[in-house]
Amino acid sequence: MMTSLWFDLYGRGGTSGSSSAFEHVFVGEIKQRGEQQVSGFHNWIQFYLEESKERVDYQGYIFPRRRGQVPDAETQLLTIQFEWNGVLKSVSSTLVGVSPEFEIAIYTLCFYLGGEDNYVELGPYPVNIKCYRLGNKIGSAFPIADS
Repeated sequence: MMTSLWFDLYGRGGTSGSSSAFEHVFVGEIKQRGEQQVSGFHNWIQFYLEESKERVDYQGYIFPRRRGQVPDAETQLLTIQFEWNGVLKSVSSTLVGVSPEFEIAIYTLCFYLGGEDNYVELGPYPVNIKCYRLGNKIGSAFPIADS
């Protein structure tokens, strides 16, 4: 069930069998229809790896609001802007420092038990886990700081 949910290929953007939930959420894709756009790419480890290879141009962040606290070095939920291989992702969000296993677990729970909007608290962060469906597959899943 988990393997099928995350790794079975499906069509995205008019090309059949060209994508999977894992590829979209954790690796990222560049949409080729019309103007190129970065799609997915919500994992901090992939961001780190691509930035270390100079394929990501990090362009800034927005700290989420945390109840009664100001942003600090321990912040784990970021909204960022970057270019990947020269293609802009104007707004993306990522959980920094969490394991891929944690992300797969929470996104899978939201897919099976929730809807498109899933309001949770992760430590000090009120978060909306967005979960988009493509039939019986995960189309995309990612955190949004809920202020």
